[in-house]
Amino acid sequence: MGNNNQKKLKRKEMLKNKRIEELLNDENTVDQTNKILLCGTGDSGKSTMIKQMRILYCDGFPSEQVQLYKNAIQKSLRINMKMLIQNGKALGIHINDKVNRQLSEEYLENFETYKKSQVYCKKEIDTLKQLWQDHSIQTVWNNRCEIQVPENLDYYFNKIEKFCNPNFKPTNEDIVLFRIPTTGIVKINFHSQDTKWEIIDVGGQRSERRKWIHHFEDVNLVFFIVAINEFNKKLYEDETINRMNESITLCKNILNNKYFKKTDCSLVFTKTDLLKRSLEKTEFNMYYPKYNRENNFEQVSEYIQKLFIKTIKKKNKRQVSSHMICATEKEEVENIINLTIRKYLERKPVSVF
Repeated sequence: MGNNNQKKLKRKEMLKNKRIEELLNDENTVDQTNKILLCGTGDSGKSTMIKQMRILYCDGFPSEQVQLYKNAIQKSLRINMKMLIQNGKALGIHINDKVNRQLSEEYLENFETYKKSQVYCKKEIDTLKQLWQDHSIQTVWNNRCEIQVPENLDYYFNKIEKFCNPNFKPTNEDIVLFRIPTTGIVKINFHSQDTKWEIIDVGGQRSERRKWIHHFEDVNLVFFIVAINEFNKKLYEDETINRMNESITLCKNILNNKYFKKTDCSLVFTKTDLLKRSLEKTEFNMYYPKYNRENNFEQVSEYIQKLFIKTIKKKNKRQVSSHMICATEKEEVENIINLTIRKYLERKPVSVF
């Protein structure tokens, strides 16, 4: 009889302990941080999305980062003018104006001296301003798909006196539009729709991709970012390879990875504004001869989306969606994040968190 009572008490204790463990597990699960992984090639727009997330959820940028961007923007003006002059010669686009040609030669000769200075002198500012306005330099800029210069360079050169001022402080817009290649891993924690999230940006250059595998486990959502305007550009690391072809190959390898067979994936096509600008001057079928439709944004963007979507294996236990945004527009980034999270939460019972 005593043994039976002891067994009953032991059984009750075991059930009680089990219930406590279940409650603790439920609490841990509810408090769990969900993970969003941003993947894509270099210069696809991942870092721009991360910057917008900082503005939306983290009160912008700390002072040390603002100073970092100030220094980087100011250095880039010198470096990119040098590249425009040198690449112009390589492309056979020579400065015809005698005064400007002389200015360009003097600038190259004095480049190392200018580079050592922390401050822009008036003479250098005037030289950069005049060279940027030169017809031949603008021709080089209009052929930028052939060279490796930033896409938003005109934004900075058109306001050169502002950016060369030693007292200038970058605005959020200045920082969002400026590109510093991501090295290593960037993470941001935020709350959305009563859940905790961590968004991870992994560097897109080939040398950075070996680090990605460490972040593939326990991912709730994958965003594969595509620069939709890169159909006519060459890869930074290998100029024999078309950037969009590289992105298609990477998309196929990443979104069909075994780690993501049950993970919801979103294709996010960025730089829609730049695609529209490119199509005004360039025929898409020069780079994709199989394309036989109109050379307008609607039809070209639809064709590009299909190139990517057809590489993704269909999985019954996940959703794959496709979106087009301009990542430099904060509201568009916010909308796509909120939409994707909401759809994910609607498909998952609350108890899984």
